Amino acid sequence: MAECADPHLWLENLHDSKVVRWFSERDKAARKRLRGFP
Repeated sequence: MAECADPHLWLENLHDSKVVRWFSERDKAARKRLRGFP
């Protein structure tokens, strides 16, 4: 059972890191945009 769970967990973590990266990129862009406006 554990052998089956590990790859699934790895995929989940991979997906999570992609989502986190996407959100941080979006956040950076939003902050840049906000900085342009007083």
